Amino acid sequence: MGKYDWITKEQLEDLYIKQNLSKPEIRDILGISPTHCGRLLEKFGIKKSEEQLKKLQSRIAHSIN
Repeated sequence: MGKYDWITKEQLEDLYIKQNLSKPEIRDILGISPTHCGRLLEKFGIKKSEEQLKKLQSRIAHSIN
């Protein structure tokens, strides 16, 4: 059993796709490293659509201003 086996594909899809959270937000919620977050998303084949990326970028830009 691996160190991050407790993280499921469904859990990551909920956070990354349905809730449209950023990788840093997911890392903070799950308490994992940046490297492992990216590897898990890649392992499960989870990618944001162009529309999701635009919405996330807009949300982040508004939170900075």
